[in-house]
Amino acid sequence: MSEQYILSYLIENHSTPVTKDDLLKVGWPDRIVTEASLFQVIRALRVKLNEK
Repeated sequence: MSEQYILSYLIENHSTPVTKDDLLKVGWPDRIVTEASLFQVIRALRVKLNEK
């Protein structure tokens, strides 16, 4: 679920800088997670987007 929210946020804000804190708030609005969780989601998105 976090992947979908983060990808949507990145697409909607493609012309503005996005911080890690922004992405953490979007991906996990009601939870406190580490940057490692964010990095895992970004990695998963990169893999999925590079699939042919």
